[in-house]
Amino acid sequence: MKRTLWTVFTDHRLVAVVVADKLDGARRIVAALAERNDLPDRPEKTLVMPCTRRQAAKVLRQADTMGIGDRFLAFLASGVFLTGLGELSPA
Repeated sequence: MKRTLWTVFTDHRLVAVVVADKLDGARRIVAALAERNDLPDRPEKTLVMPCTRRQAAKVLRQADTMGIGDRFLAFLASGVFLTGLGELSPA
């Protein structure tokens, strides 16, 4: 199954990059992040869209440097990689 990187914006500001096969999966991850207070508290202003190639390359390069490759679920703009969120884990 192909996993896609999705950017998460709140108030036009990049707050996270999540990895999921489809938009529905990305939204589930975003909801889990919001529930954990890892995202700004503005769900009505949150936009999830496909990650640009440039942003994806940057995040994947950072993940490789940290030794996690593509085994992460989310990258927060604060520089934190999450490899799992409750029942959610990388495929």
